[in-house]
Amino acid sequence: ADQFFQAIRLRLKVRMDERRMRQLWDDIFSENTPVADLIRGWHGKLRMFLISNTCQSHVEQFERQFDLFRLFDGRLYSCHVGLLKPEIEIYELALKKFRVEASKTLFIDDRPENIEGARAAGLHAIHFTGHVSLLAELKKFGLG
Repeated sequence: ADQFFQAIRLRLKVRMDERRMRQLWDDIFSENTPVADLIRGWHGKLRMFLISNTCQSHVEQFERQFDLFRLFDGRLYSCHVGLLKPEIEIYELALKKFRVEASKTLFIDDRPENIEGARAAGLHAIHFTGHVSLLAELKKFGLG
């Protein structure tokens, strides 16, 4: 993260100090309350894992800002593994790391290309377009 912000300052010729730049870069998240409530309701009942395309600075911000991330049984961040969704390798790594079978795993994401990547890896997948449609799709899997 330090190298990233230094490179940004140099490339853009910004004189802003790193602390302020990080604050502006990182303070962009808000909780999707209905989805967060689903996750909280599943905690302890279902095994849940997170795969996220993100940078280290954002990882630090949202893990500090939201208790929700601690409810996952495991987290896999692109910046830690050098892979990105929708690359099939990130899903394969997640399955191996979390010791789950693709055919017994449901993946939810808001990006169609990530849904396709997950399906290519053998996972069931739901394209998140909103809370109401998510609930309808979850019912098909006996969840919700």
